[in-house]
Amino acid sequence: MKYKLLRFSLLSVLVMFFGGLAQAENPETLTIDFENDASTYASWTFTNIKAKCTNSNVTAHGGSYFGNTDGKASGSIVTKETVSNPGVLTFYVSKESTNTTASTWYVKVSSDGETWNVVGDGQSASSMARGTWVEVSKDLSSYSNVYVGIFYDGTTAKRDIDDITLAMADASDTRATTTLTLAQGYATTGEVGGRIALPRVTVTDANGSVLENATVTWESSNTEVATINAVENTISLVAAGKTTITASYAGDETNYKSSKASFTLTVKEYVAYTTIASMLENITATKTDVKYTFNNLLVTYVNGSYTYVNDGQNNMLLYGTELGLKAGDIIRGSICGQLYKYN
Repeated sequence: MKYKLLRFSLLSVLVMFFGGLAQAENPETLTIDFENDASTYASWTFTNIKAKCTNSNVTAHGGSYFGNTDGKASGSIVTKETVSNPGVLTFYVSKESTNTTASTWYVKVSSDGETWNVVGDGQSASSMARGTWVEVSKDLSSYSNVYVGIFYDGTTAKRDIDDITLAMADASDTRATTTLTLAQGYATTGEVGGRIALPRVTVTDANGSVLENATVTWESSNTEVATINAVENTISLVAAGKTTITASYAGDETNYKSSKASFTLTVKEYVAYTTIASMLENITATKTDVKYTFNNLLVTYVNGSYTYVNDGQNNMLLYGTELGLKAGDIIRGSICGQLYKYN
């Protein structure tokens, strides 16, 4: 019998994705929920993007299904007709594995459907946490009469998309658009009772110039899971569960429009262990969130994502993204992950 501790990576990234939309009841809003086959969404052309998907590692953001890249290294969803006044686009992205191969979503617009211009920077999907949905909001109101699309380029590992909404812009609103960006590298998971730092944010105008005096407010969608401490710029982790953390810039009445960005925060309550023997006493085939604190742990063998260790009495496999260790290393500290046994 072998034993396996799945390493939990505290990694996330904002991913920019634009999807196909079917006409909703409200003519000022277009949506796609991926609950039906791609052909249902008649306003859009899907290329290597599959709708109505499920996966054991991902729960749909809304409804029962989501979309994914269908194991293809590139793909797109493009409007069949030009959109006269696109407004704010909101959607959610995730992925089905711990694969970290470089992969990027690009939001693009085109006046003729042939020459495409990238809107902002491409957004990496490589370090996003498996099964965690990240909310993305993008203001496209500075464009008019354009085809709108999302283009994927990267690994064949499946990347997921759900619940896309595009609100039409008010053509009479002449204020400049803004973009609120969360700096990469912030934590999207944490332990009950702990605190994590709020991400660093930047608000820019349509030309990419930073709005130095922009005031940003924060909100947690579930304060029973996590609360915001704006004075200390931290998030307090209250109970196990998930919450959406949103940063918002309100804009002003004359010059700038509002913008926001969000991410999903997962708070876990770990079972604490200090020896491999104690874990072996309770291990089952069911994955359990654990925190293993160790001292003088010997690394016996390393092969890519597989790191074998020994605490002087028992052996264990640490599995996940590469830890940067080599055989013979003596390590001490703690690691959080999921404990389970496998054949």
